Amino acid sequence: MPFDVPVEISGFGPSFSAVQNRSGLSSFSTSDILRAAVVAGYGYQYQTVKIDWRIRAWRLASIRLALDLPPSELPGVNRRLSHPRAWDELDPCEKAAVNNLLGNVVTKLLCERILDAPRLWFLDLYQNKFSAELNGRNRPDFFTRTRAGAWISVEAKGRANAPSENSLNLAKTQAEALISVNGDNTQAHVVCWTMARNGYVAARFHDPTPEEKGGSIRVDLNRLISDYYAPIHEIMEVSKPVQHSNKLTLYRFDAGDFLIGFHPRLRHLLDSKRPNGRSEVFQVERDDFDRIDNIVPGPDGIILIPGQSWPEDR
Repeated sequence: MPFDVPVEISGFGPSFSAVQNRSGLSSFSTSDILRAAVVAGYGYQYQTVKIDWRIRAWRLASIRLALDLPPSELPGVNRRLSHPRAWDELDPCEKAAVNNLLGNVVTKLLCERILDAPRLWFLDLYQNKFSAELNGRNRPDFFTRTRAGAWISVEAKGRANAPSENSLNLAKTQAEALISVNGDNTQAHVVCWTMARNGYVAARFHDPTPEEKGGSIRVDLNRLISDYYAPIHEIMEVSKPVQHSNKLTLYRFDAGDFLIGFHPRLRHLLDSKRPNGRSEVFQVERDDFDRIDNIVPGPDGIILIPGQSWPEDR
């Protein structure tokens, strides 16, 4: 049974007609949550900045705290993500770290679900590509791109409380600071604020009206793809290969108790030797990452199968 996150969506205008401003529940499987935790962390550049695989394992262990609660006792009612505010055993510094991680994970998943944007990048990794207007000012944490090709700036706030008017305005200012990517205007400037509600994680997903002043960034599309999938490559390098079928090889990551790998369609593009071969991943439609037997890949083409120590998806 999946985990529900109450989400309030607001501020999206006619340019995002598929996004409804509403309040409701978004449901995510254990596989979804772990996949997001692997790729949504800070500070990774392919072949430049390495993050030790043990840090990935720590992040997953932190996420486990939010998942390891008894399932709902009511038949047909999904479970909820526990918020660190309810964890008496953690000191304030530990709670702040897990708050931040949960905020990134939920932000990543909501970008996939609400915006149809399957990948998320940490903006400051590309600081050497900033325009002068973007340097030396508050900036959003992330940027993303929808399947339709729209660039979006994203500010993630993992907190214990709902935002005050002042704190939300500050987050809006950060989200609005990125106004273009590769010469194309950003089409939305999202603030994702996660908070505690009755001991569980809830989120507000808001697109503020942008100001006209801001900065820009120019990034290489092939490099973006390499950077996004680099954490998976690193985990695979320290894991044991498991042949699932003639088409699919997965890797057993014992420190996290899961199998991970790439959908064959994605693997083919990542291995491409053509000059712009990796950037072709941006053109892949959601349906191109089809099921393999009973395995459902994420919208980014990453396959993750939790081991028995994790809550079951069914």
